[in-house]
Amino acid sequence: MKNRKNKMERLDGVYGVVDVGAHAVRLGIYQHSHGNVETLENLSIPLRLGSDVFGKGFITPENIREAARILADFAVKMREYDVLDYSAFATSAVREATNQDVFIDRIERVSGLKMRVLQAAEEVKLTHMSVKESLEGRLKLNSRKAIVCNIGTGASQFFLSDDGRLTNMLSLNFGTLRLREIIEQAHTGKFSVHQAMDDFTATMLETVSRLVDDQKGADILIVTGGNARSILKISHSARKVANFASIGRKQLKRIEARISDKSPAEIAERYGISDYYATGLEPCCLFIDNLLKHSRSDKVTVVVADTRSVVLRNMLREKTGQPDLFDDDILASAKVIGRKFRYDQDHSEQVLRLSFLLFDATSDLHQLGAKERLLLGVAAILHDVGQFVDTRQHHKHSHYLILNSQMPGVSERELSLAAVIARYHRKAMPKKSHSEYTSLPVNDQMLVSALASILRVADALDRSHDARVGLREVDVKEKSVVLRISSRKDVSLELLSMKRKKDLFQNHFCLSIKADVS
Repeated sequence: MKNRKNKMERLDGVYGVVDVGAHAVRLGIYQHSHGNVETLENLSIPLRLGSDVFGKGFITPENIREAARILADFAVKMREYDVLDYSAFATSAVREATNQDVFIDRIERVSGLKMRVLQAAEEVKLTHMSVKESLEGRLKLNSRKAIVCNIGTGASQFFLSDDGRLTNMLSLNFGTLRLREIIEQAHTGKFSVHQAMDDFTATMLETVSRLVDDQKGADILIVTGGNARSILKISHSARKVANFASIGRKQLKRIEARISDKSPAEIAERYGISDYYATGLEPCCLFIDNLLKHSRSDKVTVVVADTRSVVLRNMLREKTGQPDLFDDDILASAKVIGRKFRYDQDHSEQVLRLSFLLFDATSDLHQLGAKERLLLGVAAILHDVGQFVDTRQHHKHSHYLILNSQMPGVSERELSLAAVIARYHRKAMPKKSHSEYTSLPVNDQMLVSALASILRVADALDRSHDARVGLREVDVKEKSVVLRISSRKDVSLELLSMKRKKDLFQNHFCLSIKADVS
């Protein structure tokens, strides 16, 4: 604990977080001191990238130039504060833009800021962490099953929080701007608008309902996002806005009535919200109303979530070498996918345990870190899911199913790596004829080779699928690795399987590997 405190004190100073969203570019300046964080300045400059991307598919040259100018000013501001480090990220508008690379390149050339585009799975992770932070001490998620909807202007994410763990997610390409298009296309009166929304939402909720993998359903519905925050402002216009509030259908209907005959400009002026959010307010209300109508909840909890503070804490955590607590959510999510494809849970858990033991014991050989360990864990849990399709060549089916899954907090690159690692848990080693392997950068090929070699050994040691092998010690010698195992049952099948599957480990690490049974 004292060592951790000293590490945090060495990080005392000023930090910046830049967020390029669909309707604004934001900068947060924070002072970190003795583990405490104080907000020094918050800047938000309107910039309607979403109107470009969700309407045209790309960011216009005018808005690229304007974004570069704003971010150059932000870079100057951070230099004035003498920031120690910063994190700059963009969300759905830039993520969906066909000229994303041009945008990022221009930003870096003009402002000098290196920007990362968050993928949907990463955005879900940040949203879940910020929602938990906002509700801390008020509404505990650790004993609840909640469906959380992050309603954006162009894209929305839905995820299941089960006892505080984010276990399942779904990212859909819709948002309040696209819902607005539905409303504007209905020309025959209010009834048709609501009917269109009912039909649209019913279809969507049928998809969202698959997040819950049992028959009990979720007992709480949480909504977050810019438009949801605007609803809070209208609901609490006479008093200070809280971080969250519960709203029932009757109260939501009253909010709809307040804005139904007003233009976005009138709504923005009266309630002090941006024109951009005012434009999407009606479809947001209609969507939440339909969520309530089609769910088991009688109210929705609207949460103001600050992802920038979460980004800051993650940045500080990485600098101190502290583990990412969200890793457990990712492994839980992998197990949800496993259950979906009827995996052998006991075998999966044993291979996971053995994989982690081997990884930790051979750390001096592979010199990989926590992120790579997590990828191994995901591959270990899901290596056999391909048997849901067919036992023949199930390793290839596992690769396909993992690659086409959505996991919160796991980027497309990481998911691809986990899929390829699982693909090589069986007989064949990586070959030049395997496009899924050769298409990877050389560094990633080496990573796959190292982790797959560990997975193959772990899987071999549970060939009987009954956890009969106990791994007592891994003795790494100059020319060999000796696995000291114990068992009360016959392990001939495990030893034969290991003999067949140890080749990748030996080729990659240039060491022999054998088992010593006692």
